Amino acid sequence: MSFTRISDDNARISKHLQESTDQGKYMLNTPGQGMNPHYMEDPHYRLAGWADNLGENAIDVENDLHGLTRKLNRDEVELNTHAIHSNPMKSRTKSSTHTGGEDQSRSTHPTWTFRENKQHREQILLHNPQENVFREFEHNTSSRLDQKK
Repeated sequence: MSFTRISDDNARISKHLQESTDQGKYMLNTPGQGMNPHYMEDPHYRLAGWADNLGENAIDVENDLHGLTRKLNRDEVELNTHAIHSNPMKSRTKSSTHTGGEDQSRSTHPTWTFRENKQHREQILLHNPQENVFREFEHNTSSRLDQKK
């Protein structure tokens, strides 16, 4: 007798699990930039991955901000105070900063400095810009009519 329930096959289950979890493994298993990466101070850089913006207790801080460390209670003010029941902050070593060597054109050359400049160039042009305005050949004609002639 053959096994017809292919959804319960062990090989298919493991393959389906692998396909459904491999997307998250890329984000979890990417290598870091070392133990002490540079922090980019330039605001035009997009911080991605392990960009030195997370501390050691990021999940605890997020849970504390969502109010998950305190019981749901609106009558007792002492139990609802944030400062007493918050998680202790852990100090961490500061990474070295890197300002970046690129200048951004919006900050180095703002637009209002160029509004007063003349936009007209008074140099003689090498070629006549109106030279190719008129076409010297017939266009928009049917090629079928040309073939019949």
